[in-house]
Amino acid sequence: MVKAKIVFLLLFVALLVAVGLWLKILATPGIVAQAVLPNGIQIYLVQTFNWNLGERFTTSFYCRATNGVWGWCYYNHQEDWPWRGRVELDHQLKRATIFQRDTPVIIFDWETQTYGRLRQKRTVNGAQPLETPHWRTPGWTPEWWQPPVTNKPLAR
Repeated sequence: MVKAKIVFLLLFVALLVAVGLWLKILATPGIVAQAVLPNGIQIYLVQTFNWNLGERFTTSFYCRATNGVWGWCYYNHQEDWPWRGRVELDHQLKRATIFQRDTPVIIFDWETQTYGRLRQKRTVNGAQPLETPHWRTPGWTPEWWQPPVTNKPLAR
């Protein structure tokens, strides 16, 4: 009887730890796709868990200019589950296309620094409705951002 209680207690604790780790993973914003453009601008598609069962994830598009200033664009707040993505660069058109699985969903023109949301499963020809990212004040960084680690020696 005592062994059964100990086993039950250990399983309960293991379940609590597993649920806690799962919630921590969900609570940590995830980078779905990223690229560094030829002009040095960095782009990121990021998903954040909403803690709302009806609208589980918000997806946002971020860009970081070469001077370190961040821009943000809304993409969607009703994602059901984190999705896989990739970025393709078109050097001739000077734009980056972000894909959700195999469907293009976002274009970013790196010369004009404009952004467009494409409707899924829809072929679009010609000009896209584009908007300028909402540029943040210098010094602002997204909560998920972690600067790259450099191998420079520490100053003494």
